Amino acid sequence: MNDLPVYKRGRNKIQEAIEEAEQKKRKNEIKNRISAAKSRARSQEHTRFLEEKVEQLRNENALLKKLLSLVRDLMFLLGKWKLQQLRDSQRKEK
Repeated sequence: MNDLPVYKRGRNKIQEAIEEAEQKKRKNEIKNRISAAKSRARSQEHTRFLEEKVEQLRNENALLKKLLSLVRDLMFLLGKWKLQQLRDSQRKEK
């Protein structure tokens, strides 16, 4: 028959340790990819939130600028009206 010895006791312990280490490395790589993907998704979501907040604040700022302009115009008109009232009352006294 065959002159070569046949080993049926199982794998070599060194080979098993190497395969175990490779399997653990692959498992860690997969976990790392999943973790990185989740991190990117969170980052993108946060960026979207911040962009929406910026847009909201820009709109609010524009509205406040318009309101400020209206208040200034109103104050100017009230000042003119008060000055006119004062002049009218001074004319009536004379």
